[in-house]
Amino acid sequence: MPPAGKKHLPLRPLCPRQSGSPHEIRDTILHEIAHALAWTRHGERTHGPRWKQICREIGAVPCAAAKPDAIRITTYKYLLRLKTTGEVVGKYHRRPAFAKHLKRMALKGRPDTLGQLELAPYEKE
Repeated sequence: MPPAGKKHLPLRPLCPRQSGSPHEIRDTILHEIAHALAWTRHGERTHGPRWKQICREIGAVPCAAAKPDAIRITTYKYLLRLKTTGEVVGKYHRRPAFAKHLKRMALKGRPDTLGQLELAPYEKE
């Protein structure tokens, strides 16, 4: 949620370079969408860890200025989700080492999730 008293994300015009390839334009748009999501979810406007995680989730390159050859399609094999709600709380390329301890784990700051985490195969939506 944005900080109290801040109702709107300041908008900036998207101006990809005129010579921008379709990949650069796509990544620029995803980059800005990640900023909007980081603002609405966490009230953050920087290129910090939460913004970078959102970039990875939506398929953007998680850096302030991406190189065209760095753009790739992200494929996941596993989802970490809550058994009770199905809320996805993590995506992984490999089986996480902590998977065997899920019954004893909870999300940080959410003690109600103790024992409610499960690792499931990633299924494309």
